[in-house]
Amino acid sequence: MARPKKLVDAQTGHLTKEQIAEKKDQEEALEQLTPLDVDDVPKFLDARGKKEWKRIAPLMQELPISELDRQMLAMYCNYVSIYEQCAKALKKEGLTIVEMGSKGQAITKQNVHFQTMIQASREIKNIASTMGLTLDSRLRILVPEKESANVDPFADLLND
Repeated sequence: MARPKKLVDAQTGHLTKEQIAEKKDQEEALEQLTPLDVDDVPKFLDARGKKEWKRIAPLMQELPISELDRQMLAMYCNYVSIYEQCAKALKKEGLTIVEMGSKGQAITKQNVHFQTMIQASREIKNIASTMGLTLDSRLRILVPEKESANVDPFADLLND
């Protein structure tokens, strides 16, 4: 599987001038896409999913995100809601439940909310990584501005 693409400024390898120009053109094309309408909250989300959308969608505008990413962001919000519902159910019911077997014996089983919560957490992690919601994925997308340690305050005076 190919590695995820990085913005030109985030590249650490050596690129030719042609490769840099091609990547810059691709990045400029990203800026031409329709920006995400954060006020248009997906209707299918429940109350908790909508709350997550309203929390995270404005923050996402700091990343190179467009309307094409709407469904992925909605899925993230939906999984956050599912995760929290499962966490509440587990807090109330516990990690195990006792059911009666066919012969009347008590059988202790893992609460089904636990497996659902684990699956939701996997999906959240996958989507978060894909969309730049984790520190690692943001570092691949964004590059902090490099501070010049060798700034000479007198250089401008000498150049005049």
